[in-house]
Amino acid sequence: PKGGSQAFSNAFAEAIKAGGGDILLNSEVEKIMVEKNNAKGVRTKKGETFFADAFVSGMDVRKTFCDLIGNEYFPRNYIEEINHMEDSISAFQLYFGLNVDLREIGVRDYEIFVASDYDLDKQYEACQKGLMDEAPYIMTIYSNLDHERAASGKSIVGVVVMSGYHLW
Repeated sequence: PKGGSQAFSNAFAEAIKAGGGDILLNSEVEKIMVEKNNAKGVRTKKGETFFADAFVSGMDVRKTFCDLIGNEYFPRNYIEEINHMEDSISAFQLYFGLNVDLREIGVRDYEIFVASDYDLDKQYEACQKGLMDEAPYIMTIYSNLDHERAASGKSIVGVVVMSGYHLW
């Protein structure tokens, strides 16, 4: 999008505000408050409390259910199931500012997928095991998407490689 991926965040923020919502940054939730088996509010580490009819958690299921809500609100077998879940794959992302306009040297693509193999299972296994020489990666040349994102003669590039969660 024009303005880069930040334009998406800005559009979401505007929609939330237009619907009467607020956005709080740097407000880590310390506790999800429960009343009659329903989430009713949150308390932040700063001691602020907020109440709502619905909540969305974008964090780890263990942290949400076990730490922020509390094991006591769920059947023991459910908590055991959560604790035995396999961690999902994660992403490692780098951004580069280059002192060359890649378009000037013939690179016109904006998204490039690089894989050493067509076997998706083998690629996934390489990511999980941290075998970065074999793991596929994606390179996005943001300045080829939106020429205004970089100064004349420069490029902005992002590289994403998936990796096993345990590596972090």
